[in-house]
Amino acid sequence: MSPIRGIRFMCSVCSNYDLCENCEKAGVHIHHPMLKIRKANQAPAKLICQYKNTESEINSSSLKVSQKLMSKDKKDSIRFSGRFIKESFPDMFEVAPGASFTKIWTMRNDGATAWPEDVLLIQTNGDNMGANPVPITTVVPSQGEYDWIVEFKAPEQEGKYTSYFRMTFGDNIRFGHKIWCSILVKKPAMIMMSEPVAFNQSQFEVVVNDDLYKEPLQDKSGELPKVEAIEEAKVHHQIANLSLSNVFQTPKEIYMQAMEKESDANLKNGLSTLYDFGFVEYKINKALLTKYMYDVNTVCEILLNGALNESTFEKIF
Repeated sequence: MSPIRGIRFMCSVCSNYDLCENCEKAGVHIHHPMLKIRKANQAPAKLICQYKNTESEINSSSLKVSQKLMSKDKKDSIRFSGRFIKESFPDMFEVAPGASFTKIWTMRNDGATAWPEDVLLIQTNGDNMGANPVPITTVVPSQGEYDWIVEFKAPEQEGKYTSYFRMTFGDNIRFGHKIWCSILVKKPAMIMMSEPVAFNQSQFEVVVNDDLYKEPLQDKSGELPKVEAIEEAKVHHQIANLSLSNVFQTPKEIYMQAMEKESDANLKNGLSTLYDFGFVEYKINKALLTKYMYDVNTVCEILLNGALNESTFEKIF
């Protein structure tokens, strides 16, 4: 306590060393005799202490208190860590009003110590979507991964909603990367179906063309087919051989093609690593890597801490 109020204890050996009543009871500075002073005007101007042994004897009870305090300090000095790896769906995920849904985050224990048994994943701020605290169900050793599964219920009103979460232990001590669930509540598009129309078979006349069932006549003239017909046949053949993979590209293919065009090897490696971590915005990844000299760890910290909002776009680009 600083300044000391009330009763204080003055060290008889150390110069200008005083303790409050609580610190003296806790066993702080037990290796020197302490002088109890009830009032400030009773404090001596100078104190000289002479005793036979230069090292005071420490009784067993004081030693136990000291060891207990050292054990507590050692436990408090342990730092736990958690890194975001991937999630089950990206931001702005479309959900119907009032619908229940589940999101899964994969976190890695990138620290040197296993996570404690009382770890919880709790919502720290953001919109209320009915998420309850989730306790850990297994021991997660160093470099181990764990899937956090959270149940949500979308609000009834349409709009954008985001909830933020952190891992905690003990007396609400938070650690690890911040994660969030971002959704877009939107009513599903309705397909309007017209009323069925009843047809009377007698209204239609069925015409059968007998020529369709006759065998085609063979060309005996010996003439070659026209050039226009050959070209038309080639076009139809090419169209028939087209597949969806030739026409459409997946987001990963587009990302990788853009990455291969880069000539800087460090930039390509960084772009590939960020994609593996789940960051698929090519322009944002490239801009951040260029700005921070290809430091993937720094870029990941920025992306995971929610730096990419509307207020920071201008700073990045």
